[in-house]
Amino acid sequence: MVRSAHKLVVKTILSIGFAVCNVVSVDLSQPSPARAQENPIAKAVSYCRYYSRSIQLSGDKAILCFDSAIPANWDITPIRNLREDGMFVIRSGGGNVKTAMEIADALQEKNALVIIYDCCLSACAGFIFIASAETFVTKNTVVAWHAPCASGPIREYSFAEKETRCRAMIPASEFVRKRAIDKNRRVEQFVYSPQSAYTRKMVRIAYDGSLFYRDIFWMWNPRYYKLYFKAKITYESYPESQSEVDEITNKFHLPNVIYDP
Repeated sequence: MVRSAHKLVVKTILSIGFAVCNVVSVDLSQPSPARAQENPIAKAVSYCRYYSRSIQLSGDKAILCFDSAIPANWDITPIRNLREDGMFVIRSGGGNVKTAMEIADALQEKNALVIIYDCCLSACAGFIFIASAETFVTKNTVVAWHAPCASGPIREYSFAEKETRCRAMIPASEFVRKRAIDKNRRVEQFVYSPQSAYTRKMVRIAYDGSLFYRDIFWMWNPRYYKLYFKAKITYESYPESQSEVDEITNKFHLPNVIYDP
């Protein structure tokens, strides 16, 4: 179904920001056993690992590899060239919000299968994660959010104040509303606010307990997704503990991430 190809059609973009991770690796939220056994997904991830730290469209236009930070003003032509129902395989520490939304909208138009491996943080988690009708997260992968508005080296605000600032900078948008099941669940806030009571508590302890600015990342247990999103989101396996998450983040030199049990 998915054929390997070697024609490089998009120039390499070196990762910036958080280190872009490195392994292979689908679910607890909405189980899909057949997906876990499909060779095309494993083949697509293996193919994209070969093109580490680059953006690469396969010769048959069935796979688009995106192993990079999300740059500002990126030309989304490679996504336009991805075939209908193709695979978008991403590993990213995040990047530009506007570009992430443009990528997500283009993937939705293509009805692409989003495949996430190793890590998907910040704008990747906030927008690419729910881009299309279906997302597949490989094992040993961390998907994590944070409040994306910056601050100085000395902590100037409580986390609650930081959330308020983020809300003003990133207001509720049609982008999230059209992907939400229930528009009354305030789904748009998931981009910059901890989603569960546990992560909210832990993030505030970590953030407010420090004199210096710390950008805190958190996960969101997939058992909640089907209550919020239209997309079918499948995990090969969601990490089982904070220690497992710590092993993954240490391996790929990622920031500390709070696990959502």
